[in-house]
Amino acid sequence: NILLESLGSRGFQLLFQLVLLGTLIETGAGVIHAFNERLASFYRSRKKTMPQKLRPLSAFVLMVIASLLSKLGLIELILIGAKYFSWCYLMLFLAPLLSVGVYRIVKSKGVIQAS
Repeated sequence: NILLESLGSRGFQLLFQLVLLGTLIETGAGVIHAFNERLASFYRSRKKTMPQKLRPLSAFVLMVIASLLSKLGLIELILIGAKYFSWCYLMLFLAPLLSVGVYRIVKSKGVIQAS
């Protein structure tokens, strides 16, 4: 946007903002749809049908949560997300790799005797 502004291209600047807004709307709709499909899949795995009112209710709740989170600002949301994704990455990937993986490597080298 700054580059388009410095070039003096107001038309492209407006077009860029419109495309960006469309992308945000499409992403938000995709996230809500994916959540609803995951919820429906949960009900199917339990051999039940998802209640009809739950789909719009879950979409509404997700939109309320998103609107409350938007009060934080984009930079704060990115910082919070990066922090939690980092911890999740450590717990889900590095902890098993460093515990089970190292154990298997040491065991395969014959350092630990199998009982």
